[in-house]
Amino acid sequence: MRRCPLKKSRVKKIFFWIFFSAMLLEMLALCIEALRPGDESSKNSEIFGDAVDSFLTGASEDSIRDIPPSRISIAKGEEAIDGLEIDCGTSEKLSLLYEPAATSVNYRRVVWNTSDPAVAFVKGGRLYGVSVGEAVLTATAVGSDLSSSIPVVVDEVIAERISLLAAGEEELTLEEGSAASLTFSAEPEDVTPASLRYESSDPQVATVTNGGIVHAVSVGEATVTVYYTPLSAPEKALTATLAVHVLPRTDPLVFPTSLELLAPEPTDGKIRFERGDKGTFALSFFPEETTERALVFRSSDSSVLSVTDTGAYTAKKKGTVTLTVSSATDSSIRTAVTVEVRNRSLAAVLRADNATLIRTAEHVYSLIVFAGENNVTLRAESDAECYVRYETSDEAVAQVYEDGLISTLRSSAEEEGGKVVLTVTVADNADFSDQDGNLSEEFTVLLTVQKQSFSSGVSGWGLLVRKLFGHFGAFLLLGVTASVTAILYDDGTKKRRALAFAGLLVGGFTFASFTEFLQMDLFTSGRAAAFSDVVIDCSGFYIGAAVYAVFLAVVLIIALVRFIRKKKNSS
Repeated sequence: MRRCPLKKSRVKKIFFWIFFSAMLLEMLALCIEALRPGDESSKNSEIFGDAVDSFLTGASEDSIRDIPPSRISIAKGEEAIDGLEIDCGTSEKLSLLYEPAATSVNYRRVVWNTSDPAVAFVKGGRLYGVSVGEAVLTATAVGSDLSSSIPVVVDEVIAERISLLAAGEEELTLEEGSAASLTFSAEPEDVTPASLRYESSDPQVATVTNGGIVHAVSVGEATVTVYYTPLSAPEKALTATLAVHVLPRTDPLVFPTSLELLAPEPTDGKIRFERGDKGTFALSFFPEETTERALVFRSSDSSVLSVTDTGAYTAKKKGTVTLTVSSATDSSIRTAVTVEVRNRSLAAVLRADNATLIRTAEHVYSLIVFAGENNVTLRAESDAECYVRYETSDEAVAQVYEDGLISTLRSSAEEEGGKVVLTVTVADNADFSDQDGNLSEEFTVLLTVQKQSFSSGVSGWGLLVRKLFGHFGAFLLLGVTASVTAILYDDGTKKRRALAFAGLLVGGFTFASFTEFLQMDLFTSGRAAAFSDVVIDCSGFYIGAAVYAVFLAVVLIIALVRFIRKKKNSS
């Protein structure tokens, strides 16, 4: 059964007038919109932009809350390491790298341990080498089954040069029956304690203990030799000598019966220094006429407080030691005191990675981060070994964990004050206390979490999407409507098709220019006519008008196929 041509033509005309009317209405709407004041147009654009940003921000919150790591690596700074070698008596700050880098903060709690704490241990994320040897360091990410391990080698710091002195002199002169303490020194200064053996060339003139105490036995001369043997490299052994001269006794021997430390004055049973302090301890002897005044000074931890045989001390770092002073002639005559070394100041500095931290007042900073970001890190640095604690006032908006990483989950615009308060506490003690000589500094970071901006986050595509629902999108729709109208206007003749195609090309540019012309101050306020906007509008229109170009291409292909078939049939 054949279809009625009249009916087909009538339906086509109906649709033609529908699309033609729609095209005229769209053009009228664009003209009206172009005549609207700039503030009204901008307000509508902002409403739409905020809606898009709110949607994207909300969509990112759930995903960023739970991003587990697929792999973790122990790192030094920002570089993953497969092993670590440190000197005995030193420490190294360590961290953990996560893959993916956007791993949620709830997976970033780290538990450190070593296979042999006597060789090396971790405290506050810092590895301390305490004795020569090897151990395995393991870091475990709490909340996941992932861990990372590396071998750790604690090396011995071997002396390159040694010397043996007595009261700072390279020779020792004693009277019969007297004693003196020797000082062993090495270069570099942080040499690892090693095996020392003392020997006298003539024990009948002078004897020496393995603690370095020389006793004058009889008149004569002898040489005291110290043998230094590194634990890990016996082949690098060194020796140093000291000449000892023993003279006849001129005065009777008077040995001390007790000692008293004079300066600095102890407080509450303790002597307190600040890091970097230097000086000399002084003592009084009983009885006052004591002739044997040679002393032996011993610090329970020379990395905190070092002291020489003359009583010269250096306070090196925060800590508490026991200082013992004994008579060189009788070790039972002694006095001991607790020495506490405190930090003079922390001199802490707050920094941020991947964001701009602005200082607004003493210890107060401001920071702006987009919601959905997981790459901004706060870092607190101090010239002293310190502990750092990070806290947030609203975990629903922003989280911050022990490594300083900030995860922004949602915008703070709807929160009271519009800001989240991040508190960074830096202290030289694990209790974060500022009492009893401890130091603690607190920094406040006022964090503003902005809605996720699609245009900022996705570069040019965001601008495209915003324009898609603005003039660009309107002209795109107009181009499609005009193309369909042109297709319905088609009657199969080349003339009408060329006319329709030219009308689309010229008409689109003309109308885009006209709407931009309407935005001049002559017709409205707060708008700015620009040729660049004409280009954007035309690009939207021509993309829509490409529908007609596709139609022409299809018609051409059909005509070509029919021509080929006809030629084959005729042959």
